[in-house]
Amino acid sequence: MMTGVAVVGAGHWGPHLIRNFHDHLGSEVLWVIDRDERRLKAIGQRFRDVALSQDLGDVLEDDRVDAVVVDDQGRELAAGE
Repeated sequence: MMTGVAVVGAGHWGPHLIRNFHDHLGSEVLWVIDRDERRLKAIGQRFRDVALSQDLGDVLEDDRVDAVVVDDQGRELAAGE
């Protein structure tokens, strides 16, 4: 069974996470979410089969998504952030 993955954050580690999940036989990257339109454009050029958005709500509404991976760019996130 394929695991549907969404990656939130396409900054420092994001492209590595996207590549690893994209290349893994057991997972499929369905979404990449980032606030920066330039980052999304770069990801879209490399991974043409991945949906892109600046709105996390798109991921939360997609029943195909089984896992959400967050690139926090080395910051510690507090609950609700």
